[in-house]
Amino acid sequence: MIGQDAERLSRHYAVWQRLREARTLAREADDLTLLAYARDDLADLSLALSEFISLHEPRDGSPWCPECSGTWARVQWPCPIWQNVEKSLGR
Repeated sequence: MIGQDAERLSRHYAVWQRLREARTLAREADDLTLLAYARDDLADLSLALSEFISLHEPRDGSPWCPECSGTWARVQWPCPIWQNVEKSLGR
């Protein structure tokens, strides 16, 4: 159990580190480094975000977020997750 928790925590930190690196590169890297990064990692980050927010898409015409809604309360879509993504990525 402890080994599994440590592995999960390690993956958790690795994700946060990768996101920090992406932000740092976007702000500070020279054009060639940024282009190489974009070719290697941008598709992965885009896919990860797409998969994450797809969990928060209503299903079968429901107005509720299936991921944020629980047994005792339902959360109408767009849920806070979608609202934050739209706020961050909306133009």
